[in-house]
Amino acid sequence: MNSCENVRNAVQALIKAHPHYYFLIDRDDRNLETVESSWRDFPNPEKQNILIWRKRELENYFLDPNYLALSIFLKATPEQLKQEILETCKRRFYLDAANLTLMSIGNEIRQLFKIPSFFKKVADFKN
Repeated sequence: MNSCENVRNAVQALIKAHPHYYFLIDRDDRNLETVESSWRDFPNPEKQNILIWRKRELENYFLDPNYLALSIFLKATPEQLKQEILETCKRRFYLDAANLTLMSIGNEIRQLFKIPSFFKKVADFKN
């Protein structure tokens, strides 16, 4: 459903008709207290039964070299895989930091100053 805000909107539409449904959303830029609160209080129909992943995105749970090494399609050793993940993360670090900063500023500030939602080029954030 794209953005977690879209999921939240769907939850608000569904919760009255289906109070026993459960919903999972990505952490995105939510702080640790908000995330942990969702785990402490889950399930709770008064809070729309939303559980927030502890990792930023669901896909991050699968970036585990030991888990990925179980694949019959892997053409590298687990150590080579760890190194490749690390190198990819290093290349993306500043790009992702810039994008997370923009996310935390929020839609209101982006609209006010006409700031793009996300930068696209890793090369624009070498340091």
